[in-house]
Amino acid sequence: MSSSPAKGWITAALVLIAGGTLASVALRSKSTPPPPAPPSPIMFRMPGPEADAGSAGELIQEQPPCDLVVQKVTDALRSEAELSRDDQNKLFTLALRGVADAPWRETDCPARLYEVLKKEMTCGLSTQVVASALFSGDRFAIDWQAELLEQATPKCEERLVVASQTSSKTTVRVAKALLKLAKGSQEEDSRMLAWLALGSHEGVARKASQKEAVNFIDKLIVDELGRAKEQHRIDLLEAAGNGPCTGCRPLVLVASNDANPYVRRAAFGALRYFEDEAAVARMCVGLAKDKAPLVREHLGWSLRWVESHVEKRVDCLEKAARDDEESSVRMSSTGSLTYLSEDLQDAYDAILELREDGPEDVQRAVIDHLRVSDGPNKPVAPGLGLDRVHERLR
Repeated sequence: MSSSPAKGWITAALVLIAGGTLASVALRSKSTPPPPAPPSPIMFRMPGPEADAGSAGELIQEQPPCDLVVQKVTDALRSEAELSRDDQNKLFTLALRGVADAPWRETDCPARLYEVLKKEMTCGLSTQVVASALFSGDRFAIDWQAELLEQATPKCEERLVVASQTSSKTTVRVAKALLKLAKGSQEEDSRMLAWLALGSHEGVARKASQKEAVNFIDKLIVDELGRAKEQHRIDLLEAAGNGPCTGCRPLVLVASNDANPYVRRAAFGALRYFEDEAAVARMCVGLAKDKAPLVREHLGWSLRWVESHVEKRVDCLEKAARDDEESSVRMSSTGSLTYLSEDLQDAYDAILELREDGPEDVQRAVIDHLRVSDGPNKPVAPGLGLDRVHERLR
């Protein structure tokens, strides 16, 4: 399990779309009362391959020719039909095969799919699913993504911005296109989504050591966060966490002591990719002492994304899983321990102890996990991140 920032949000890129519309607490109802409103999620979840995964051998054997991929994608883009979760996953997997960096893939397939997306998109859910797959593909040119974002119509911009959060690459040009939407979109949701996408692209740029893009996006988020108020401040804290925005750290630490629990929640989440001991210690103190269960629950989740300072990280998660009075916090902390246990012996030892003498709900969760995992470096978990799909398609 990689500890890179990109791994965190890519691994989380699974389905949270239902009934043909984006089903996210981030898209706040116009009737929602003033703060404290629920924050947007740190990451948006996109269609993933789990429903159509099959075995590795089956994936490799299923090598549809580009003509078939293009035809099915074209039909899907033209259709306004509702897509079930299973249909979303199948469409995502099919489109991803078209841009896979694989020896059996025709060299012109990515360009053909780009032209189809540009020409046939109806800005419905199919557009979002296909764009998500293409943007995450190894052979889909980053300039194509930039062009689509630059030319996005008001009807399509939300779909394309959400899709851009699965991107496997980035440039300053893409960041500028997202900034234009973050500043100029007529839709509040699209503006918020664009900021979150900028944070995700900073994470991609960090992984690729693209200093110019990292510095450009980091400064954008710092400047915006420094003057943001109320709900927009929460959105910006979450964008900062996707990077992570290193320049935002002083503002994040201040926000972690805010009176508003939703601000604290977003601030603690923004610390999740910092690997230094001070960041881990701050999150552990919050997990043990914050008065709001929603903050502690989020901290239990946030402590899973990197593997630095293992002993401290595992110790505070185990204490929360064992002692917190709220089941939601115990479950979140247990989930992080089981996640970390796939690579870390300390975390594996902790869940074995919790299986024996932890609270009843924690014991059940650990037992369920152990049914599909043999311990460190032997994961057999059913969920697949997009990074693993790339490996299985090669």
